[in-house]
Amino acid sequence: MAIIPFIVENPDRLFQTFDVRVFNYGTDPVILQLEVSYALNSADGPSALVVYVLRTVELNAGQLFTFANIFADFDVMTGTLTTLGLEEEYNVTFNVTPDFPVFPPPFG
Repeated sequence: MAIIPFIVENPDRLFQTFDVRVFNYGTDPVILQLEVSYALNSADGPSALVVYVLRTVELNAGQLFTFANIFADFDVMTGTLTTLGLEEEYNVTFNVTPDFPVFPPPFG
């Protein structure tokens, strides 16, 4: 099992959703679990995290999967991507991509 943490920052709320794309470039299938959480007040720290996304998917070798349209109207979201199963190593890569903003960024 491997646990891969990530952080998505959105301080000016320029995007409303984001995607997490995962690719299994290994030779064995892998079960992945995505967990995304936020804190009501960023000063509260990790003790006040609220889980709002929990999804599980199985990826075969050479398969790409997108966890799409994850709600992102928070200052900071934290997430973990966990591999589940009997294998000790997996060849998995992922990236987090904010969707286009729904309004233009302010000029500064």
